[in-house]
Amino acid sequence: MRTMTRSIAIATVFGLLLALAPSMRAHAAGPSDAREPMLLRGLTLADQRGPHSTVTLSAQLTSSEGLPARAEPVVFYEMSSIFGERLMNLGTSLTDATGAASLPFEPTWPGEHTIVARFGGDGELAPAQSTFRFTSDAPPHMHENARFGLETPRKWAPIGIGLVVLALWGVLGLVVVRVVRGIMADAPGDFAIAGVPVAATARQPLTPASVSPMLGILGLLTIGAVFVGYVLPSTRQAEPPLAGPRVPESAHQVTVTDHPFNATVVQTIPGFLTDEEGRLTPNSPDLPADVVSMDGKLFVLDTNRGRILTVTADGQLARIFESDPDGQSSVARATAMTSRGSAMYVAAPLFGNVIELNAAGRVDSVVRPQLPEAPRPFLPAGIAVTDKGDIWLSDANNPRVMLFNDTGSLITTIGYGARTGGTDEFDAPAGIALDAKGNLFVADSLRHEVREYAPDGRFVTAIGQDALSVPRDVAIDGLGRIFVTDQVLREVRVFGSDGLFLGSIGLAPDEPGGASDAGLQYPHGLEVHGDQLYVMDRLSGMFVYKLGGAP
Repeated sequence: MRTMTRSIAIATVFGLLLALAPSMRAHAAGPSDAREPMLLRGLTLADQRGPHSTVTLSAQLTSSEGLPARAEPVVFYEMSSIFGERLMNLGTSLTDATGAASLPFEPTWPGEHTIVARFGGDGELAPAQSTFRFTSDAPPHMHENARFGLETPRKWAPIGIGLVVLALWGVLGLVVVRVVRGIMADAPGDFAIAGVPVAATARQPLTPASVSPMLGILGLLTIGAVFVGYVLPSTRQAEPPLAGPRVPESAHQVTVTDHPFNATVVQTIPGFLTDEEGRLTPNSPDLPADVVSMDGKLFVLDTNRGRILTVTADGQLARIFESDPDGQSSVARATAMTSRGSAMYVAAPLFGNVIELNAAGRVDSVVRPQLPEAPRPFLPAGIAVTDKGDIWLSDANNPRVMLFNDTGSLITTIGYGARTGGTDEFDAPAGIALDAKGNLFVADSLRHEVREYAPDGRFVTAIGQDALSVPRDVAIDGLGRIFVTDQVLREVRVFGSDGLFLGSIGLAPDEPGGASDAGLQYPHGLEVHGDQLYVMDRLSGMFVYKLGGAP
């Protein structure tokens, strides 16, 4: 009997395990395998013109078959560059019966605005994202640019108030002195100090005539403050502005072509990861900026979270290095990373250091560059390491590119650290790269070009003046081809070793308003390894392309 009972119990447990096995496997596989793919499309948005101060941001959420998703939350963000690039939450809106979500938005500055619409997903629907742009030239509100005539008084008011306070203290001190001397003069003889004569004026009461000298001095000081703060600024000539970048007009006339370069997408890594409740997972990156390929592995620079991620064999992201925000090895806000051999190097802006790490995420060294003097704080935007271990760094705040040895000693500098308008200078140096011969290539965002320099720092040529808008990073492959990410065009533009334009990778849809629901949305860093091109898009994630020959 006991044997039969035992057998029935074992059979029951075994049956339950078999029944639960499929659900356990489905849970282990994660919600991303089972959730239905969704499409989020930013609706066409005309540029803001005239006196209008509010625009309506709209996006439509549908399934892969085109069926609208109703009552789903869509969050709208704006790409902000205040204190580093980040997504500024504008608000959340639920989709209607057509799958459209709308949100009124009031731009706070004129110019181009990049809007990100994001659906976090849930237990059944996969996350989706879209970006679109519009230009606002509407003037700011009246209360923001109104002049109340207080600009000039603000310059001298602190001086005048300070002088008044000093004068009041002086008058008060005079009153105290006279009161004390009067008390001493009226005191009995026994309390008089021997040998100390009492002035006759001490017995006199305080009158306006006695304080008139102090009032006269106060008046003179006030007249002097008014003259220095009001008269001189109104007669002084305005100081000449700083020399801006002298960019030829043709540099703004970008040649938009539909000529694609021979490249095929072989892998994508999402730019954000969510759980079943639509919340970001711990391994989800926050505006990643760069990628390197080293020892057969891929490493992602997670900029806003101050860490480095690696791509696992199954295409997932895993943390290997998470820096202390206040430590000397912090990589918070870093946007440039490169590799040499079995080491990767990160240009860290917090302390201006270069962090060297191995493939396991261990910090091997921290290089402190001996920076020359500059008017603004050092802001590294690009890094490259030579075969000897010397380190090239670009400085976006002080337009220059510097070469240091492996201990941080300065070797040479290209650029004066200011916009001089010279033909061989920089305006806004960003990503940098070295070719097989040691030639240096610098992407200059404000000059709309890539500048080539010899290993000794001598200017060679400029590339892409008529084909680039805002270049961010540059990479060179084994054939000498030059790959450039363009933030505005949302493409990777390819040039031959002779500088001729070859084609584009990741063409954005040719639609009014620049709506894009797939592909490159905000490309930044890139890496070439063999016939593989790795592009890090700060919004869409990482794209891996297999390169072909020239078209």
